[in-house]
Amino acid sequence: MSTHPAAGTTDDPYWRERSLAWRVAEDATERAQPADDVVAAMIDRVIDNAAVSAAALRALPVAAARGQAIPHGLRPGATVMGLERDVRVSPEWGAWANTVAVSHVDDADGPDSRARAAVPALIAVAQHCEIAGADLLRGLATVQALNHPAWDAEETIGSGLESPPFAATVAAGIGAALDLSIETVFEAILGTLHVREPASTPAESERWSHAAAFGGKRAIEEVDRAMRAEPGTPPGRRHDAAGGGRRPDARDLPGVETLEALAYGMVSVAEQRRFVDLALSLPELPPGQLHGLTLTADADALALRQPRGIFDR
Repeated sequence: MSTHPAAGTTDDPYWRERSLAWRVAEDATERAQPADDVVAAMIDRVIDNAAVSAAALRALPVAAARGQAIPHGLRPGATVMGLERDVRVSPEWGAWANTVAVSHVDDADGPDSRARAAVPALIAVAQHCEIAGADLLRGLATVQALNHPAWDAEETIGSGLESPPFAATVAAGIGAALDLSIETVFEAILGTLHVREPASTPAESERWSHAAAFGGKRAIEEVDRAMRAEPGTPPGRRHDAAGGGRRPDARDLPGVETLEALAYGMVSVAEQRRFVDLALSLPELPPGQLHGLTLTADADALALRQPRGIFDR
């Protein structure tokens, strides 16, 4: 079996430390809280993602992904965009449904699309593991940095890759949010390396939303596997008291206006305001309060004939 270039080879006794996977894991476990401007950018990303997702809720592929997630109920679980907040599913399935929604209008894989598509998986894990808002922000900032072109140019030299694979960046972000050890994050990243990267050619761009959703779902599963193989500190408990930066002003965040525009007719103004207020409070939000980080659509907004599938029994 061929070896992935990011994983190195066992012929080199230092292959692990020299591998791209290890370098990604190192960045994910630096445990530094992001600066205030990065915090504001991540909160804006969360709000903008919600806006884009709300606009896509009626699309048939999005409705189908939502229908796939619903039978996989779990508590504490993760929320599903558009549904009531007390509807909870297993985090990997919440990530699946919500990534299809947020990526539905993206026409290709790219740095911004990848960073956007990673958010639902991190929120789903953060909700299920009941971590603090500051921990979620740290994970989101990690994914953003890993998808930045400057990181690609410096860190991927000699790896045979142009950038870290999408699922690997999601696993790294989850590891940062849960405050996992470098060994655990490294093992999770290795487990994602067999996920085929989504193509960005025009002929295949319409598959990006499902490819991204599968990458996020697989990343959650691989982090879970690695955690079981490398028992350690319970997730998300070391940095709750440190705080996650300064609460930004809503007037400085373009995502707020985007939400107002794209969620019109799908989500009430009161529900939009509730969501924005919660997102703005992420830097100081205590553990267990992230299940409100979703939008519930108006009662008749999701009226759509939903074909039955294998899970509907």
